[in-house]
Amino acid sequence: MQMLNSLFLGEPTLTTATASEVPSSEAPGLSWKNPGMSSPKERDQYLTGDHERAIKAIDRWVLAKKLEGHKHILDVGSGSGLTTFYIWLKALESTILGLDTKENAEFAEKYSALSNNSVRFQEILSPLTLPKADNTRGWDLISGLALFSWIQQDLHAAVLKAMYDVLSPYGEILVRTEAVGHRPYRDAMHTVMERDEWAPFFVDYKAPFSDQTVEGFEAALKEAGYVNSEVELINDELNFVDKDTMVNYFIQWLPPLERIISKDPAETYSLRHSFTKEVIDQYCLDIKNDGTKIPLIFPAIYATAHKKPEKTLGFIKI
Repeated sequence: MQMLNSLFLGEPTLTTATASEVPSSEAPGLSWKNPGMSSPKERDQYLTGDHERAIKAIDRWVLAKKLEGHKHILDVGSGSGLTTFYIWLKALESTILGLDTKENAEFAEKYSALSNNSVRFQEILSPLTLPKADNTRGWDLISGLALFSWIQQDLHAAVLKAMYDVLSPYGEILVRTEAVGHRPYRDAMHTVMERDEWAPFFVDYKAPFSDQTVEGFEAALKEAGYVNSEVELINDELNFVDKDTMVNYFIQWLPPLERIISKDPAETYSLRHSFTKEVIDQYCLDIKNDGTKIPLIFPAIYATAHKKPEKTLGFIKI
């Protein structure tokens, strides 16, 4: 597990997740402290909270016919399993293996039954060591919808190469990751973090974000050996009817919340809710929004690329 934690940014915990430490669907391979959720219903809500952007990405690739003909699919950073299951629904007659933390993989197993075991999940210890497909060809498609944002940039090429090595000839990858760009919510977040009542929680805090540029990701793909790559900068946009809805969304994944801890789980949740509410209030103030129909934009990189076909002479590879 030490290798895993050296790859991911942020402040991981090595202990098994408890009621107040539930793996985040946005941080594959890490156990992030959530806002004190304890019931199965709350856990389900937490792990399946931020899928709208991933679903939109999958739908975009469906329209581009990127899922057609792929029988063996690997989903790295599968989170709660919901988006993995959605890929299976769209990629007809496929089998899919989702990789994430042990806790997330076990949580996602409910989708195996729904798919007649065409969708399976298992633990991943390192994104540099990926399982081979059950067939001899390799994976036809590898997806990573929420993986690279949590891996430091100088390791992007290495993780892409690990994917490349287990792809079938002519295999393809589909990736979405956070892009460099202005995010007013982060400005609001840092403003609140610097306030007197919150600052003690954030001494030496380093945000676990790894935003990438189009040029940087193109270079990583090239270094890993891919060809026919398409890398686009796209603004993912969500809209919220009011502040309460936005607070409920942010409290599920906002990374600084892991620093706000009390001995009493109920107090921890209360503090985190108060912090998140202040962030949303500040955000609406900054963007001059009255608290209704609140927009939220995430600059994102969407990338597809193929494995370079091996040249052959007769039956002999050269």
